[in-house]
Amino acid sequence: MLEWRWMSTRWSGCAVTLLGLSAATALGLDLLPADYDPHVRPRGPDSGPVTVYISMRINSINEVDERAMKVVIEVYFRHAWKDPRLVVPEHLFNGTDAISLAYGFLEDVDLWVPDPYIEKVHEIHTAAFIDPFGGIRLYKDGKLFFSQMFIITLGCPMFFHDFPFDKQTCHLELASYFYGNQDMAFDWEGDGITASSGIPDQLGNYEFSFFQENSTSCFTPGYVNGNYPCLRSSMTFKRRYRNYLLGVYVPSSLFVVVSWASFFWPADAIPARTVLLITALLTIISLYSGVQQMTPPANYTRAIDIWFFACILAVALALFQYAIILQLREMQKASGIRQVRPLAISLLAAARDKTATAGGDGSAPAGEKSREYWAQIESRLEQWSRTFYVAAFLVFNAVYWPLYL
Repeated sequence: MLEWRWMSTRWSGCAVTLLGLSAATALGLDLLPADYDPHVRPRGPDSGPVTVYISMRINSINEVDERAMKVVIEVYFRHAWKDPRLVVPEHLFNGTDAISLAYGFLEDVDLWVPDPYIEKVHEIHTAAFIDPFGGIRLYKDGKLFFSQMFIITLGCPMFFHDFPFDKQTCHLELASYFYGNQDMAFDWEGDGITASSGIPDQLGNYEFSFFQENSTSCFTPGYVNGNYPCLRSSMTFKRRYRNYLLGVYVPSSLFVVVSWASFFWPADAIPARTVLLITALLTIISLYSGVQQMTPPANYTRAIDIWFFACILAVALALFQYAIILQLREMQKASGIRQVRPLAISLLAAARDKTATAGGDGSAPAGEKSREYWAQIESRLEQWSRTFYVAAFLVFNAVYWPLYL
């Protein structure tokens, strides 16, 4: 009993399928005149090129792969053209201007169809559940409107000179594969390219926008027909950089500022100043290494590379400055005296003036003059470092942020 029901259902399904094919074939015989040639394009007005009207709706952006430099988008691709050779029976419309036909109509009826393609496409998949998502609409005047859903993997050259403040532009160019301008023309249908309002929510790291050009003709010297019909548009992905500001720029800036504290600590606090500067330097280098692993590779200098180079240089120079201070201390010790502070220098100068007033010759021992000389250089270097290092980093920021933002 179950087997009989299964066979009955199977034969019923086959009957429906055959009925659909017969209906489509019958409709095709009504549409096509006896002299119809599907290999020859239809004629436009005044026997000119046939115009193909194209529109697209970007339903979603599934992936933006920066390493592979590609974008995966889900689009509704629609194109329409008029074939005046078709014989369209009035009784098919029942008072309407158009009738809707199944996706397989073009396979059952041997019609001429245009040959648009998208340049720089890696892969195209037809979206389907049971049957491919698509359909055809036939109008009374012989116009055919074809709509289908595709998942397109589009190649997109990306450049990261301004990373993480970069903006990537992916070009979407529709063209005829073989027909030249003398045979076919392209034009936008309605709004041309539109995008779903939910795309910004899908792209957490980017701000999305698109732009369509008014140009409908392109030229390639090596192309068989020279000028060929095409439509151009571009999608723009502007990176959202707030997470980089909070997770990269602010911490690295704080470590640079912390390294400045060594300029205000006594020079004889060797362990404290050394540990502070080395820790800040290693932390910034470690942070930079982590950023390198998360960012797209590039063999050129990016904005974030310049930032980290400036931060590493700022902390490294502070460490070199302290090395010079320690060397000046050694020179003072070589003169036979401990560190001479600016206050001690003033007291020595006052004592020297008092001796000269009392009738001395005013001359100081050579060792004392040498100690005073190196102590003055140390004091001036500390004061100069406090001003120069801070000012240099602020000037760098004043140039960096307006340049990239």
